[in-house]
Amino acid sequence: MLVPHRTEKTVDVSIKLWENEFTVNDDFRSYSEGASQQFLNSIRKGELPSEVQGIFDKEEVDVKVEDKKTEVCISTKPVFQPFSGQGSTTPKMVSKAKSIEVENKKNVSAIPLNNLEPITSEQIWLANGKTIVQKFNTSHRNAVGIVVNKQVKGKILAKRINVRIEHIKHFKSRNGFLKHMKENDQKKKEAKEKGTWVQLKRQPAPPREAHLVRTNGKESELLKPILYEFMA
Repeated sequence: MLVPHRTEKTVDVSIKLWENEFTVNDDFRSYSEGASQQFLNSIRKGELPSEVQGIFDKEEVDVKVEDKKTEVCISTKPVFQPFSGQGSTTPKMVSKAKSIEVENKKNVSAIPLNNLEPITSEQIWLANGKTIVQKFNTSHRNAVGIVVNKQVKGKILAKRINVRIEHIKHFKSRNGFLKHMKENDQKKKEAKEKGTWVQLKRQPAPPREAHLVRTNGKESELLKPILYEFMA
């Protein structure tokens, strides 16, 4: 039976939506199961699931839904099937005391964040199979040690690497590519109207002319070559 939090006339049913699964009063459910999908569809429609009605038909049920999609809930014991019975018997919730370990991915380390600066998030896979999400300011320049799984000849090996925070800043190469394609489209349109040919491929820059530079350690000065004449 489901273990509810009872008051005199009200039964509390706590539903928590985790990243990997969801729980009903700490009873694990898989998102992929058909019964679980029907259960969640009823919740989304604002209806009381039929299996809850069958168990608490005489009590007033207060369903509380918590969105914890940024957290992973891990059970340290085998997960039992949520329904039992045969034929058309009324389905029952199977509740088993479990030791549940919740890994809060919002506070995985003590890296200070400045809310006034841009913040980026990175998902990190650990050697034990768990994942964490770490938030950084894009202005961070510190290095973070990360243990990653690396597959070598069919074996999974743990490898520790150091990643500089500046390497995970949002890159601008895609924006540059889209800008280049937009410029090419405009060039093709103008060339078609004029009936001319246009070069769309990027051309390498020509080599720079030779020059002499003199510097005093602080500033540089471009020197003009001394004129000379060929002597016969």
